[in-house]
Amino acid sequence: MRQGIVERIKRNLYSLKRAKEKGNKVGKLSFKSEIRSIPLKQYGITYKISGDRNRVKIQGIKKKFRVLGLHQLPKECEIANGLLVKKPSGYYLYITCYLPKEEVLKEIKRKQTKQIVGIDLGIKHQLTLSTGEKISWYIPETERLKRLQRELARKVKGSRNYHRTKHKLQKEWEYIQNKRRDIQNKVISYLKSFSLIAIQDDSIKGWHEGLFGKQVQNTGIGGITARLKRLATLIPVVFVGRYEPTTQVCSFCGHRQEVRLSERMFKCQKCGRDIDRDVNSARNILKVAMKRLADPVKSALPVDCGEVTPVEWAVAHDEAGSPSLK
Repeated sequence: MRQGIVERIKRNLYSLKRAKEKGNKVGKLSFKSEIRSIPLKQYGITYKISGDRNRVKIQGIKKKFRVLGLHQLPKECEIANGLLVKKPSGYYLYITCYLPKEEVLKEIKRKQTKQIVGIDLGIKHQLTLSTGEKISWYIPETERLKRLQRELARKVKGSRNYHRTKHKLQKEWEYIQNKRRDIQNKVISYLKSFSLIAIQDDSIKGWHEGLFGKQVQNTGIGGITARLKRLATLIPVVFVGRYEPTTQVCSFCGHRQEVRLSERMFKCQKCGRDIDRDVNSARNILKVAMKRLADPVKSALPVDCGEVTPVEWAVAHDEAGSPSLK
C-alpha cells in the first residue's frame, strides 16, 4: 500500500514536469496534511472480499470490515485493484472489476433503438437533442451550505469548533455533488438507448470564465462530455469540432447567416423556415457527424483528437486504407 502511494506521487511529479515543459502555468507544491485515498494494488493481497461477500479484509488491519453494497458486484466479474477513499460521510471502497466486453455490448444493444441523435449543449437547457427534446437541471448551493460558510468565517481558525463546522460544510458539499452525479448517471443511461450520439466538443472551461460561470458550475455539464468520451469505447460517439458553425447554418437548406445570442429562434433568410435555435444546432451537429463517419480518413481519427497534425493525418490515411500523404 505504501508502494502504491509512492508510485502515485512519482506519477504526479512526472505529470507536473511535463506540464511545465509544455509551458502551462503550474503552481508550486503545497503541503498536504492527510492522505484521503489509499491504492489497493492487488486483489487477494492488499484487500480481499470474504466468502459471504459482506466482509472485506484490508492488509495491515486484523479485523474484517462490514461493507454495504458488495452485492452490486456481478458474479461473473474479474476483480482487480481497489481504492480506499475517505470522504466526509465515511469510508468507501472503490473496486475495479472487469466483465467480458461481449456481454456488456450485448446488454447495451438489447436496450438500444435504431435512432441516432445530435446533442447541443447550452446554459438555459443543458442538453437539446435533434429530436426536439430538451433536458434541463439545476442544483444550486443549499441554504444550509451558505449558513455553514457564514459560521465557519466566525470561528477561530484551528479550534475544535472550526474543524467541526468545516466537517459539516464538507458533508454538505458532498451531498450537492452526489445529486449532480446522480443526474449525470440518469442522463447517460438515457443516451445509451441511441445507436449513435453526436455532440460538439465545446469549451466548458471557457463557459466557466464567462458570464454564466455559476450556472455552468451548478449543473456540472462538463461531466456529461467526459462520460461520453469514456462511453465511446462501447457505442459510437462522434465529437464535432468546437469551431463548426452549427448555430449559424440552416439545418434545412444549409444557408449561413449571423445569429445573435439573444435570438432564440432561427429564421432562415433564404428558405424562410423557423426553428428553435438549439434544435437547429443539434441537427447540424448530427449532419456534420454523419459526414465525418462517411469519410474513411476522418472516421479513423480518435474520438477527442482536437487539432490534427500532418503526422496524424498520414496515420489516419494508412488506417483507412487510403494512399499516404506526401
